Amino acid sequence: MGGVLVVCTGNLCRSPLAAGYLSMRLADSGSGRIVASAGTHGVEGSPATPQACEVALENGFDISGHRGCEITIAMLEQYALVLLMERSQREHLAQLYPEWSNKLRLLSEFGPHDGPVDIPDPYGAPVEQYRHVFSLMRPCLDNFAAWWADQHLVGGVLIIKATTGSDQRGWSSHLAQIMPWPLREMRNVHAVELLPAAVRGNHLHQSTNEAILVIGGPCEAVFCKDGDVAKVVCAQHGPVLIAIPAGTAHAFRNFSDSPIELICLTDREFDPQEPDQIRVELIA
Repeated sequence: MGGVLVVCTGNLCRSPLAAGYLSMRLADSGSGRIVASAGTHGVEGSPATPQACEVALENGFDISGHRGCEITIAMLEQYALVLLMERSQREHLAQLYPEWSNKLRLLSEFGPHDGPVDIPDPYGAPVEQYRHVFSLMRPCLDNFAAWWADQHLVGGVLIIKATTGSDQRGWSSHLAQIMPWPLREMRNVHAVELLPAAVRGNHLHQSTNEAILVIGGPCEAVFCKDGDVAKVVCAQHGPVLIAIPAGTAHAFRNFSDSPIELICLTDREFDPQEPDQIRVELIA
C-alpha cells in the first residue's frame, strides 16, 4: 500500500510541518511508510518558511531541506491517502479529480473535534501563530499515525473509519467518499449476519475486489497474501470499511456478545457458473 500525501495551499507552512512530524512518528513506529507534502497552489522549489523551520526544530525534527511543489494527478495516483487542511481544498481537488476523491481526507477528521474543522494558514504571521497551528495539528497527526500504523496489513488491505458524520440520531456514512476503489458502479451488494463466536470468510476472490462494511464489534479479522498473515481486531470503536483486493484471503470472527452485520460490496457480479472463490482456512 502506498504512502500518505499531506496537502495545504502553498506547501510552505502547514504541510511541511505536518509531513515532517508524521515522518518522525511513523519512523518511530517502524512502519516504513512514505510521507510527502504538496500544495494546491504550491510554490515550486521554495523552502519552508523560517517560522515553520523553527517550530519543527522545537519539536524534534528538521524540515530545512524541504522544497515546495504543486499537487499533480500522478501524486494522487501514487499515494494511498491525501490529508488536507481545509474543506475548500478537498472540494477543489474533488472537483478537479473526481476519480480520486475517495482518497481525500481532512486532517482534522483524526482530531479531538466533533466534526471536520479547517486548520488555519499561518503564512505571514509571527512564529507564535505557527506554534498555535502546530498545536492544532499535532493531536490529529498523533491519532493518524496510530491509525496508519495499524494499516500495515498484507495484500494491500486497508481499514478505514466508516463514519462520515453524526448527530443526535446517530452516525451516518457516505461510502462513496471513503471507498478505496472506484466501486461506485458496484456489481453486487449483499448483507450477512455474523453471530457471536461465528466465523465467515475463510476464502479469497481470484479477480474480485471487495469492500466490507463492518457494523458492530469487536470483530477479529485475518488476512493472508503470499504466505504473509495479518490479524487485527476492528470495529471496536464504531463501524469500519475494509477494502480487500483480489487475491487476498480473509476471514472474520465475531468477538462480541451481539450479532455483527457485514455489508459486502464487490466490483463483479456473482456468477455461479464461474466461481471466483477459493477456500482458504484462516480461522478454524
